[in-house]
Amino acid sequence: MTRKGVRFALQQVARSARFTITSVWVGHAFPTYVTPEIVVRGEARDGDGKVLKRWQWRIGRAVRYRDGWQEVRDSRIMPGEVRAFVAAPLPAAARSYHLQVDVAPDHFYKGVYRDLLQAAGSPVAGQLIQHAAKVANSDDYRLYERTLTLH
Repeated sequence: MTRKGVRFALQQVARSARFTITSVWVGHAFPTYVTPEIVVRGEARDGDGKVLKRWQWRIGRAVRYRDGWQEVRDSRIMPGEVRAFVAAPLPAAARSYHLQVDVAPDHFYKGVYRDLLQAAGSPVAGQLIQHAAKVANSDDYRLYERTLTLH
């Protein structure tokens, strides 16, 4: 469902790589609520595949609790929005640009479980929280990946 909701495009523009995510079938913010996080990573590589430079962007909504819930960041993509991620300038020796989009569906809960483990009062509670953390850490997935040959 996630893949159906967004469209990706990657192209070289002069000495930069331009990647866009367009929300086409999502009727709400992408990703929804505070639980998931999307990470976009790009790497400029030389002819031997050696990484010359890296870029990273995070898409999501971050909150914290301090005398009530407070929003820290909201970088989600709204319905119909086209969001551009530009890697520039690309190093002169770069021959390719590798891009990947990873989804962490339970990103928010990973932090919650980490905090709960530090405060777990009983061994049984600790075991249950460890199990929940293991499940949350195992459901990340790659939504998109492409290597662009530079010219």
